[in-house]
Amino acid sequence: DLAPAGPAGLAAERAHHWEAAGEPARALGETLAAARAAEAVLAPAEALAALEHAVRLYDQLSDPSSAGGAAAVRGTDRLGLLERAGNAAIATGQHDRAIDLLTPVYTALAAAGVPERLATVMTQLSIAERERGRLDRSAALLADAADLLAGPPSAALATVLARQADLHLTELRYQDCITAARQAIEVAQAVTAPHAEAVARLALGRAICWAAAGSDEEGVAEMHRGLALTRRHGDLRTRTLAVYHTALVLRSLNRFGAALMVARDGYEELSRLGASPRRLI
Repeated sequence: DLAPAGPAGLAAERAHHWEAAGEPARALGETLAAARAAEAVLAPAEALAALEHAVRLYDQLSDPSSAGGAAAVRGTDRLGLLERAGNAAIATGQHDRAIDLLTPVYTALAAAGVPERLATVMTQLSIAERERGRLDRSAALLADAADLLAGPPSAALATVLARQADLHLTELRYQDCITAARQAIEVAQAVTAPHAEAVARLALGRAICWAAAGSDEEGVAEMHRGLALTRRHGDLRTRTLAVYHTALVLRSLNRFGAALMVARDGYEELSRLGASPRRLI
């Protein structure tokens, strides 16, 4: 169900009104407003419900390119709605659903020859595959995405490299993680991609701390750099993960006071930004 209260809930109510009145274009505009409001407050389940509803409404439009349809969609298209829904499904932990939503986007973009957008979708698919335990499939998607982006540095390439580092961490391949993370940081800094840099630094910090010959101080410093970047440039979900992983590393090093401080400060900051406390995990 859509959120019952707040901006997302109000937009959802208006969408229901317009849908009942036989106005799918207006209902679509309000449903997308509900999705944006849910995304803004770290409510991926509500965002997913709204975006899947938006896809159904989009399919009811007799002419999406008409004035009413174009105004409702506001610069996106059906593939864009599916992509956002897939990302929301990942955020809710519905990884099979994410794969179902993102696969047709992948197929269409591959046929259209849109390498950077295709690489972005492949990166998201790799996350879903990794969370399903299909590490080989995840690695193959990232390797193919990196091949698509061969050439000048780009934010998309920085993101792929950062996700490769994150995957190596999952595989307990700490030295490979360190190498990929440092490459990602170099590319991210060259093209000013702070979100990718933050993901890479958070992976790098954990790998350094957990590697046999790692330096705890260096690893913790990287975690704090990543955390600081997410506070300036990250979305709420990335900020939440940064707080969680930084506190987890500090706790693993028996720095319980520092871990508690990071967790408490992050909880308070994210709550002020509108994220529900039950989602800050």
